[in-house]
Amino acid sequence: MKTYLFLLLGFFFICSSCVESEGPTTCNINPAENVDWIKGLIEEQNLTDCSDCSLEIIQYSYNDATVFSVDNCVGCSDALINVYDCQKNLVCEFGGIAGLNTCPDFETEAV
Repeated sequence: MKTYLFLLLGFFFICSSCVESEGPTTCNINPAENVDWIKGLIEEQNLTDCSDCSLEIIQYSYNDATVFSVDNCVGCSDALINVYDCQKNLVCEFGGIAGLNTCPDFETEAV
């Protein structure tokens, strides 16, 4: 009985000392419909006559913020992938013919 009481008190102490964080920031909207620059990329892609061209936009959580990786040429071996925040500020980029990588932890840290 003393063991259970000790565990219960320990649990209560640990939980009462927890600080709730705000968590990652997000756009809080459907980006394809409400983020103007993403909507513009999609509309531009839909107007393109190029059958081999494809656009891929993926939303991630990276460094406690919502970001979007934008690949304007999916499957192209030398395409540069840009990662932007909700306001289209460039966070980092990788790929391209030169093998650029300004965010080497993106693959392991982005969710």
